[in-house]
Amino acid sequence: MITLMALDLVKKGKNVKEIVEHLESEKHKVYGAGFSESFETLFKTGRVKKGAGITIISTLMRLKPMFELNFEKGVESLGGGMGFKGALKKIISNIIEKTDETLVYDLFMSGAGAPERLKKLEEEIVKVRKINNIYYWPIVPMMINTLGKGSVMATLSPSFGEELEIVG
Repeated sequence: MITLMALDLVKKGKNVKEIVEHLESEKHKVYGAGFSESFETLFKTGRVKKGAGITIISTLMRLKPMFELNFEKGVESLGGGMGFKGALKKIISNIIEKTDETLVYDLFMSGAGAPERLKKLEEEIVKVRKINNIYYWPIVPMMINTLGKGSVMATLSPSFGEELEIVG
């Protein structure tokens, strides 16, 4: 989203200093969060230590590992939601808490083989925040290896106003 903001500013004729100042002031208004299907991929990556306790508990409670995007630390854990509905509820709660209800946002939806979950997440977000444009991108293979198949992610960024011309 920050790259798209920079491109938009270049197209508007802004100089480097103006672009950097604008991006610095806007980056903390961008918020992204999502969840994965299971802890299995996280076990494989070593982000979570596999043990009998976590395996049994996560399976029995149908826990969905949740994460958010943080400019200082990258992808950061939000814990686990009990099933899809629990994870969805926690993510919406975080969006309400960590975004500004007075802003209009563009919504960037990303998924890895879970279109129905992606759509439900989108539907819940538009109930709590003003959304101007919605864009859909697949989660790139490198991120799928980190987050797992079935992952969904939503990123809210202050709206550019007009629809972006995205190539690719």
